[in-house]
Order: sequence, then structure tokens, then C-alpha cells
Amino acid sequence: MTQVASAVPGNHLDIGVHPLCSDTIFLTDRWGEPRGADGDLEVAESLAETGFERARIEEVVEPLSEAFSTESCFLAHLPSRMSPGEAALFVEFEFAEEWQPADDLHLELDAAEIAAWRACLAFHAPALRHVALALHRVLPEDHAGRMPFLDTSAIYNASIVALLPLDVASNDFWAVHDAMFHNGLPFPPSHHARLGALNELRWRYDPAATPRAALPSTCLSFDGEE
Repeated sequence: MTQVASAVPGNHLDIGVHPLCSDTIFLTDRWGEPRGADGDLEVAESLAETGFERARIEEVVEPLSEAFSTESCFLAHLPSRMSPGEAALFVEFEFAEEWQPADDLHLELDAAEIAAWRACLAFHAPALRHVALALHRVLPEDHAGRMPFLDTSAIYNASIVALLPLDVASNDFWAVHDAMFHNGLPFPPSHHARLGALNELRWRYDPAATPRAALPSTCLSFDGEE
């Protein structure tokens, strides 16, 4: 996986804000079944560029059967972040509709819609911080997978996503899954909890896809520009 700095020196944790699903080729469904089994040519063409054939997908999925039993993850390839033949476990926690803005996050939003997204990111900051800390515990320093994402392009709702490398997915899936789904955090988070989390987070984004004004605190582009 392409290495991207996932935390800054000191007490900041990086959170990617990106339409991640639009940059992802899903190799399986959320039950671990390989895609393309029905002969869909469009799916077959997209899978061809990943470097994965059905037999290879089944081989990767087999030791991850317990993870797929939770229906919270996919095997995924991200062409802009991975070389052919690389994949990650795409672990996803979707927001309920009432806890996110009605409009998708994109560059054409008006001021009120951008403000709504800024409030949404601040609202979910404690949960994002919790997932980032879990990833920091299971992955080595400077590993790209340490940075969770707030995916703004999920088919139904925005979501928190962790990209777990396959070499650690079998051992560390449950630590990350529990940080997402069984974290014990008070909900909704208090104003104090939100402010505390925001002080520890740095938002990473692509200026060509995400408006800077929607990010509620310290931020940096994926390319490292302020």
C-alpha cells in the first residue's frame, strides 16, 4: 500500500475526509462472496485491473470468514493508493441518516450545507478519534492504514472506514471492529468530548473533491499542502 503519513508529531491523529467509495473497487460483497460471479462484464472489467482473479479472492477471504460474518467489511482495492495485486479489508461503520446532512459533501455546496457538514464532522470527532487510536495500536508507525477515513461517497450514508492491511486483518480485525461498533462512548457526544477530540485530530483531504471550509479544525491536503 502506498505510504501516506498517518499522524503528525505530537498529539494529532490524521483523519481522511474523502469520497472513498468512488475510488474503490470492491472485490467481494459484505458476506465475502467474490463479485463478478454472475458474469457482469462491467464488474469483470473493473476487477481485471486489480490483479485479482476469483481463486485469489477466495484464498484471501477464507481466513477472514469470522470478519465477514459481521457484515461490516469488504475486500477492496483502491487503484489510486494500491498497486495491482494489493488489497485491504474495508471495515465500515455507516452513520444513521439523522446524524448526517441530507446532501453529499462536494465542492458545489452552498454555505449553509458546508456548515452542516462541518458540524457533522465535529459531532463524529470522538468516534473517529477512537478508531484512529485503535489503528495506531495495531499498526506500525507511519503505516498508511493508521489513518481512518470519513467516507463521503457511501452508497447510502456517510461512514467511518478503516483500511486494514491483509497481513494484520486476521489478528487485528476485532480490535478495530469493536472500536467502531462496541466502543462504549457516550452518544450523542458531549460538547466537551467533541472539542477535546477536535484538538487531537488533523483532517486530510483532496481540495479537488472536498471543500476546505467543511473541515472543522486543523487540516492538510493529502499532498501535504496547508
